[in-house]
Amino acid sequence: QVQFHMKFAYRVFNNRKWDNGGRFYGVWWQSVPSGWRHRITINNHITTEKDYTAIHFYILYNEAKAEYPKRLVDQCFFDPYDLKEYNDQWNNQDTQFIRKTTKLAMNIALNAETQLSAEQACRERLKGRLPKGYLNWRQFINHIREIHKDIDFAFCSGKGIYYQYLDSKVANKVIQIMLKQHGTPVLPVHDSFICRVIDEDKLEKAMFQACNEELGISIPMTIASQPKAIK
Repeated sequence: QVQFHMKFAYRVFNNRKWDNGGRFYGVWWQSVPSGWRHRITINNHITTEKDYTAIHFYILYNEAKAEYPKRLVDQCFFDPYDLKEYNDQWNNQDTQFIRKTTKLAMNIALNAETQLSAEQACRERLKGRLPKGYLNWRQFINHIREIHKDIDFAFCSGKGIYYQYLDSKVANKVIQIMLKQHGTPVLPVHDSFICRVIDEDKLEKAMFQACNEELGISIPMTIASQPKAIK
């Protein structure tokens, strides 16, 4: 049941550190499943939702000053989760389902303190979803780390909580830009934002501006479930 009285967001920091966590929580729209969020209205206006594409991994590659693996770049668009070029056994498989599994596994590994805890979390949270061609989650995680060897330092190190802090700074900036420059609210869902359709272009510009100001880089975003490359 959606708790509509939960209208005020607050930031949650972790480990008694101001650079750990910091994401916005406590609001009702975050409890609405993603497939239903398009039904949300703002002042009787229909809405749209935009999010940054793989924000933590774009940050990591920039931090490492490394090039994206060539087989993960398609038409100048880098997708760190699309590993189909690395596994011939995925031919004729549901690659979008595998991509979603890879995304979850990579983010689990980024947030895990150790490789062992990452493997255990994958077994528990992704039960029955081990992609074809791997004997166990350890083998799959090791393959991910091999493909993304230039940012391997971040996996299974507990660093994910710091990168959540970075994306929370971007989210805070997006909210401020939309309110102060355009006088319109957005509803944050971590690294995605719900706005009125009539404010879609304003939100896109605000997201690019916030990313550049807080991180010094440009990150593509997903619009209506379709990736939009950096212009």
